[in-house]
Amino acid sequence: MKEAIEEFELALVMLLSGVDDQQDALLSAANKLIEQGAEPELVAPLLSAVGTDDEEALYTAAQRLISALSGEPEPDAAPDVDPATLADYISNQHDGLVELERAVLATEGGQEVNLRELRGMLHTMKGDSGMVGLSGLQALYHALEDLLDVHPLGAICELVLELRDWIEGCLEVVAAGEAPPDARELIDKVRAAAEGAPSEPRKALKKPNVSSATGAALRRERSAARGSIKLDLGRVDNLVELIGELVIIETMVSSAPEMLETKSTQLRNHLNQLGKIVRDLQRQGLGLRMVPLRAAFQRMERLVRDIGRETGKRVNLRLSGEQTEMDRSLVEQLGEPLIHMVRNAVDHGLEPPEERIAAGKPEVGELQLSAFHQGGNIVIELRDDGRGLDREKIIARAVERGILDPEAQLSDREAYELIFAPGFSTAERVTNLSGRGVGMDVVKRSIESMRGRVRIDSEPGAGTCFQLILPLTLAIIDGMLITCGSHTYVIPTLSIIESVQPQLQQIRYFADRRPVMNLRGAIYPLLHLGQILDIDGAISNPTEALVMVVDGGGRRFGLVVDNIAGQQQIVIKTLDRDLTDSQYFSGAAILSNGQVGLILNPGALLDESADVDPKQSAESRMELSA
Repeated sequence: MKEAIEEFELALVMLLSGVDDQQDALLSAANKLIEQGAEPELVAPLLSAVGTDDEEALYTAAQRLISALSGEPEPDAAPDVDPATLADYISNQHDGLVELERAVLATEGGQEVNLRELRGMLHTMKGDSGMVGLSGLQALYHALEDLLDVHPLGAICELVLELRDWIEGCLEVVAAGEAPPDARELIDKVRAAAEGAPSEPRKALKKPNVSSATGAALRRERSAARGSIKLDLGRVDNLVELIGELVIIETMVSSAPEMLETKSTQLRNHLNQLGKIVRDLQRQGLGLRMVPLRAAFQRMERLVRDIGRETGKRVNLRLSGEQTEMDRSLVEQLGEPLIHMVRNAVDHGLEPPEERIAAGKPEVGELQLSAFHQGGNIVIELRDDGRGLDREKIIARAVERGILDPEAQLSDREAYELIFAPGFSTAERVTNLSGRGVGMDVVKRSIESMRGRVRIDSEPGAGTCFQLILPLTLAIIDGMLITCGSHTYVIPTLSIIESVQPQLQQIRYFADRRPVMNLRGAIYPLLHLGQILDIDGAISNPTEALVMVVDGGGRRFGLVVDNIAGQQQIVIKTLDRDLTDSQYFSGAAILSNGQVGLILNPGALLDESADVDPKQSAESRMELSA
């Protein structure tokens, strides 16, 4: 009987999917069910619906027949299938759960949902579960289909979302190689909801727990590249690393004195062709690691919904830039910081409805999550229209916690950044969402581990904007080699606007503040790299050196360096632990001469330049006037 039911289900899916000449196959499968003991009265409604245009009636009759024949499932064992098949199954199931969640959220938002496509998707997920031996999960999907037959989706949103979370937990258990949890009690609950009023109180479902095996296999599968074939991510990473080494060797060969001095036109042509092939290979290799931010952003929709309900706040989340692509490893690390930021924005940033109305704001709070390119970086921005950060409250709490000296004089930016201190919180009590002072600390540490930075802008009563400024990739960049004293550094080429040697009248000093440069009417702060890094022998007079106009996270400034040594494709290497505390550098690279060069972080240079001794600016002014 089980094989006959599976044959019948397959024929039904093919027919509903629009495959031609499937009516006869469905009738044949139905007759086989009768031959193996199915009651003809159960099959009769199905036979009546075949051949008509009423696909809804056909689907309903088929579901009732299958439900009557399936019986109660026994607890499942761990699926006995090959790893590749299991990986495909879990990946496809996860995609389906994402679409199911989106359908629920769209329904709650008043949007139209194609229920026929939703049911077809659930039917496919049910069939796939049976194919890998998960009959309990298969029966649960069937019960969910029955539930959708008798209740509109809008009336069972909470239950469907809870089922979705339970199934996701079940998949994590399966991915870890363990037997899935028993679904029979849950199936009974869904059937009871289908038979009674959907608004009846029920016990919240508990998501299954996975063992220490931290669902790692599932997370690897979720981030797998989509396409005509699926590749092991370790192989992709190894390929990109090999391409990086090839870039280094090609640069070293092309820059060797013997090659630069050669008079062979043919050899030079071959070297040029080699360079072109290596650059194309690099772009293709990096493309394998790039994934859109869509999945990371869309997960925030459910989070905002749940937090809004828990806090009694109405929130409208707007997403933009979901198609922006980043290195896969960065996207994976971005999930936790985004969760903490969204929680902070909804719980702390947005006011309760009555407070918003009293302030003349709409009752529904606005939260905008966006991504865009800027200066060779990816900027992820979370903006709310809430109450804004309370500078005085933040400072007072920092002094109370012993984080800040009571006599300290802080700028707005410095005051706002106190919220990133470990253990800092302005919450009056600890709740499930906040109050322990760990969320924003996690954000800062996570972003800095990705060689990124966090910026905060806030206006009391108008809202707050958090910006995560991240590198596009952790692998290869185009870099400009600059010299300062006897040292050579690398600046990402996309951060450089232009290079100039300024005239005396273009430089201005104001008291003990840092100098500025007037370039065609635009005023730029002027930073001396040699002074910031305390380099002996560096040129401090801008009119005798070179000034590079650099974009540091949307803020432009002039960086005084000795000279430009050339341009090179840079394979980024991780810094030694002793250097990771320095915000001035975002990595290291092997240069064409085989030496190691540090990669400068332009935005950090501007942020930290206030620490430079003001007397150095005075000394530079005296040297310039002389």
